[in-house]
Amino acid sequence: MKSKLFFLCLICCLQISAQQSSVSGVVSIFNSETRTGKRQYVSNAQVENDSNKVQPTVTNENGKFKLIFVGINEKESVSFVVRKAGLQVVNIDALSAIAGQNDILKISMANPDSIAEYRRKIYNVGKTEAEKYQERLAIKINMELIDLKKNGLQNKNKIAQLEAELSQSEKQRKKIEEQAQELATKYAPVNLDDVSSLFREAFLLFQKGNLDAAQLLLNQADLPDKIDSILLEEKKIEQTKKDLTKRDSLMKKRKKECAEGLLLKADLHKTSYEFDSASYCYEQLIKLDSLNIDYLFKYARFLLWLNQHDKAIYYYSKLLIICKSLSDAHPQTYEPDVAKAQNYLGILYVQKNDYEKAETTLMEALEIRMRLARTNPQTYEPAVASTQSRLGILYASKKDYLKAEVFFLQSLEVYKRLAKVNPQTYEPDLANTQNNLGALYRAKNDYVKAETALLETLEVYKSLAKVNPQTYEPDLANTQNNLGVLYRAKNDYVKAEGAYQEALEIYKRLAKNNPQTFEPDVALSQNNLGAFYSQKKDYDKAESAYLESLKIRKRLAMGNMQTYEPDVAATQNNLGLVYNHKKDYAKSEVAYMEALEIYKRCAMANAQTYEPNVAVTQNNLGNLYRAKKDSAKAEGALLEALRIYEHLARINPQSYEPNVAAIQNNLGGFYYEIDNFVQSEFFLIESLKIGVRWMNKYPEVYTNQVNNTSRVLLILYTYILDTLKYDAFRKSKPDNFETVENILNNQSKKDAEVAQKLSSYYGARSWYLLFAFKFKEAEQAATKGLEIDPVFTLTKIKLAHSLFFQGKYEDALKVYRELKLLKNKDGKSYYAICLEDLDELEKNGVSNKDMNKIRGFLKE
Repeated sequence: MKSKLFFLCLICCLQISAQQSSVSGVVSIFNSETRTGKRQYVSNAQVENDSNKVQPTVTNENGKFKLIFVGINEKESVSFVVRKAGLQVVNIDALSAIAGQNDILKISMANPDSIAEYRRKIYNVGKTEAEKYQERLAIKINMELIDLKKNGLQNKNKIAQLEAELSQSEKQRKKIEEQAQELATKYAPVNLDDVSSLFREAFLLFQKGNLDAAQLLLNQADLPDKIDSILLEEKKIEQTKKDLTKRDSLMKKRKKECAEGLLLKADLHKTSYEFDSASYCYEQLIKLDSLNIDYLFKYARFLLWLNQHDKAIYYYSKLLIICKSLSDAHPQTYEPDVAKAQNYLGILYVQKNDYEKAETTLMEALEIRMRLARTNPQTYEPAVASTQSRLGILYASKKDYLKAEVFFLQSLEVYKRLAKVNPQTYEPDLANTQNNLGALYRAKNDYVKAETALLETLEVYKSLAKVNPQTYEPDLANTQNNLGVLYRAKNDYVKAEGAYQEALEIYKRLAKNNPQTFEPDVALSQNNLGAFYSQKKDYDKAESAYLESLKIRKRLAMGNMQTYEPDVAATQNNLGLVYNHKKDYAKSEVAYMEALEIYKRCAMANAQTYEPNVAVTQNNLGNLYRAKKDSAKAEGALLEALRIYEHLARINPQSYEPNVAAIQNNLGGFYYEIDNFVQSEFFLIESLKIGVRWMNKYPEVYTNQVNNTSRVLLILYTYILDTLKYDAFRKSKPDNFETVENILNNQSKKDAEVAQKLSSYYGARSWYLLFAFKFKEAEQAATKGLEIDPVFTLTKIKLAHSLFFQGKYEDALKVYRELKLLKNKDGKSYYAICLEDLDELEKNGVSNKDMNKIRGFLKE
C-alpha cells in the first residue's frame, strides 16, 4: 500500500569523499628467529611516503602496520619507506606493493653494520669456495696433461681438450669476484626466518663453507621426484577444480530453482493473506543465502508492509551493514543499496514515531543520493526526490510544517522536471507528491492551497486511470478521500460527501475482483465516511458506516492480527465517540475499552508507535466519564492521557506538546465542572501557554485551539467572580487573570466569542470591585471591557457607577443619560437595572451623598 502523506528535499553542499586504499605489513629483525629461536619485531617504526597521498603511521608492539593511501585506486603500484633509528631495511624490494593487496608485506630490518658484515660473509664464502674449486680443478687438469704429454702424439686430441678446459677455468677464475658479488646481492636480503626449513639448513651449511654438505642435504631432499609429485598434484587439483566448477554450477542452478520456487510460493501465500507462511518462505530464502541483498530487501519490505516494525528494522539494519561492507570495496555498485536501506529505515522510524533516528537515516540516504545524482542525474535524481518526499512526511509528522513544505516543494520541482521529459514514468510520482502537499496544507488549515494541490492531483490520476485503471484507480480513490477530508474540515458537507462516496465506490468495485488487496481500503473509506457523518451530527449514518468498517477490519485481523488490529482499535474508538454523542454510554464504554485493550497490547511490543493511541483512547474515556458524571474515573483517564503525552513530549516536544495542551484544556474543563477552580485554572493556563507558543510559530494551525482555551478560561474567571462575589476583592485577588491578560486581549482581536466573553468578564470584575470600594480599578476594568465591545450595555452601567462613586458626577451623568432610554432584549429598561444596582451597592455599605440625586435623574 502506498504511503500517502508528506515528502521533501534539503539542498546542501556535500563533499565527495576521496578514494582510499591500503597495504598492511609486519616489520621484524632480520634473521632474529634463526639466530635466537624467537622472532623479534620492530615497534614504533615510522612508515610513510614522501608524497601527500599517504597517512603516516607507526608499527605496533608486534611490528604490524596498515598504510592508508588517499586518492590511490586499488591495484595501483605504490611505494613507501620504513624508518627506525639504528636500523635499516634489508629487503628493499618489499617496499613496493600493489594497493589493496591481501598479502601481508614482510619487512626485515637490521643494523647497517651487521647488514654489511652479513653481505661480506656471503661474498667471502662464495669467493673462497669458488677459488678452492678452481684451484683443485686446475691442479687436476695439469696433472692429467703431464701424464698425457709423456705418450706424445697418441693423446693429441685429449691434450687439446684438457688445455681448452684449463683455458676455460682461467676465464671462470677471473669471474669469481663478479659471481661472489652477485651471490651476496642475491642472498643477503633473504630473511632466513621466512624461508623453508630445507633452504635454511642448506644455506646455513653454505655460510659455513660446507658446500658439499649443503649439496648432500639438497640431494637427499630428492627435488626432481618432488617436482613430479607436485605436477601430479597440480593435475589432480585442476581436475578437482573442474569437478568443483561443475558441481558449483549444478548447485547454483538448484539454488536458483529453489529460490524461484520460494519467491513464487511467498507471493501466493501473500495473495491468500497467509502471511505466516509467506514469512516462512522468505526466512527459508535467507537461510539459503544469508548475504543475498535482494532476498533481504524483499523480506524486509514485506515485514514493513505487515507493520512488523521491529523485525523489519532488524533486517534493514542487517542489510545496511552488508551493503556498507560491500560498498567499501565497490562503492559505485553498492552505495545505491546503502541509501536504499537507509531510506526504508527512515520510513520505519517515522512509523514508530522515532523521529530522531528517522531524520538521521533519511539525511544519510539523501546525502548519498545527491552525491550520486551530481555525476549521474538521470539515474539518481528520482531517488533524491523520493527521499526528499520521505523527509517531508517526517517533518509533517513532527508538525514542523515549515521544513515539510520546503522538502515537498523541492521534491515536486524534481518530479515536474522529470515528468516533462518522461511523463509516463514520472507523472505518478508528481501526482503523489502533489497529493501529499495537499494533505500538508490541509493540516496547516491553508484550505485554498490544499484544494488547489489536491484538484491538480485528481486531474493527473483521472488521466492516468483512463489509460491504466487497474494501476491508478486506487490512487484516484485515495485523492478523492483526501479531498473529502479537506471539505469536511471546511464544513463543505456536500462536496465532502461526494468525494468520500466517489472513493468508496472505486474501492468497492476494485474489491469485487481483488478483495484481498482492496478490502482494507473499503474499510478505510467506510471509517472516513463515518467520521464525516459524525461531524454532521448524523450519528445513525455514522454508526452504520463504522460498523461496516469494523466488520471488515475484524475479519482481516483474524488472518493478520499485527497489521489490522490497530485499525480495529481505531474504528472502535470512533464508534465510542458516536455512542457517546448518542448518550448510549454503555456501548460507548465497551467500544473504548476494546480499543484501549488492543492499543495497550500493541504498545507493550511497540511503545513508540502505539502509546499516542493509548493516550487518545484514555482522553476519550475521560470525556465519556465526564458525560456520565463519574468524576473519579474521568479524572483518572484524563490524567493518564496527560502522563503519556508529557512523557512523549519530553522526547519529542514538537510532535506532542500540542497534545499536552489539548489534554490540559480538557482537564481544565473537567475541574471546572466539579467546582475545583484552582486545578481548572492551573491546567487552562498551562494549556494556554503551550498553545500560544505553538500558535506564534504556526498561527494557521493553532489559533483555534488557543481561542478555545481562552473562551473556557474566561468562562471560568467570570464564574469565579459570580461565585466569590465582592468578598474576594476585600480579602485577596480572586484569580491569576493578570498572568494571561495580554494573551486573552490578543486573542479577543482574532475571535468574536473570545472578545464577547472577555468584555463580559471585565464588566463583572468592575461590578465586584465596586463592592470592595476600589472605584478607580472598577473604572479601569469597565473601560477595558468597553474597548473590546463598545456596545456592551451592562459594562457601560458599571462604568457609570465607578465614575459616580469616584465623585466624577458629570462624567457619570453623561453615561447614565445614554442608558436611560435603552432596554435589554427582554424589554427591561436599563435605568431600572441601574436603580437595582444602586440598591444592591447601598445595602452592602457602598454609598454616596448624591445617590438619591442619581436615582431621581434615572426616574425622570
